[in-house]
Amino acid sequence: MNLKIDKIIRSNRKTIALEVDYKSNVIVKAPKHICDHEINNFVLKHNDWILKRKNVNFEKNKKLNLLEYNFHRKPEYKKKARSILKNKARYFADIMKLKFKIIKISDAKKRWGSCSNKDTLNFNWRLIFAPEIIIDYVVVHELCHLKHLDHSKNFWNEVIKMIPDYKIRRKWLNENDYLMIID
Repeated sequence: MNLKIDKIIRSNRKTIALEVDYKSNVIVKAPKHICDHEINNFVLKHNDWILKRKNVNFEKNKKLNLLEYNFHRKPEYKKKARSILKNKARYFADIMKLKFKIIKISDAKKRWGSCSNKDTLNFNWRLIFAPEIIIDYVVVHELCHLKHLDHSKNFWNEVIKMIPDYKIRRKWLNENDYLMIID
């Protein structure tokens, strides 16, 4: 079965990449010099992966429809997220003997959190729909970036000191990324 390509993004990249977004659109990112025929062959070669991803999206969207979420309460959710995440960041920062400058609440569609080299922690407000142990993991993960702005072995050693089962929690985030797209 041939799948429709919804969007092709050409850039100075060196390789072809595939993405199936939350709406199940097939997006191809390709180098400028690659012809359409090569792109179509690449997509054809990855049909099984694309179909699997679309099926996962279908299941996630079914769950999302069951989620009790009210768009009009978004400001309230953001305020609640700021309070929860600020308190958790302070708590874990004290234990880890770390300091951050600012906490920002984001509306990101692809990140649960981030940390800047200016000691600013950014958290997705949708984290409030996650279990508390997941929120703890994301906060600790971003705090560890205050020491290591990468995902090196040293970084993960810091994470594991606070969250020994971080792999399980990270898996939960990957499987529940559909929560990031609610709006």
